[in-house]
Amino acid sequence: MYNDKRNVSKTLCVNVMKLNEYLRKNNISKKEFAKRVGVARMYLHHVIAKRNTPSPNLAKKIEKATNYEVSRLELLYPDE
Repeated sequence: MYNDKRNVSKTLCVNVMKLNEYLRKNNISKKEFAKRVGVARMYLHHVIAKRNTPSPNLAKKIEKATNYEVSRLELLYPDE
């Protein structure tokens, strides 16, 4: 049915929240969340600003830390 991975990721991410939205909604600071997932606050800021793409392992940690409200696909492929 889906021959193109980009189509799959778009389909799966339809109702997924952006990381910055998740942090605001749950009143979590970037510093606190960065500590939860084991990265520097500035690196997390760069991931949110799309200056850096997280490793697949970090994307998975973020996904789990947000109770799957933020998809690792959104983090790894933000512009698709």
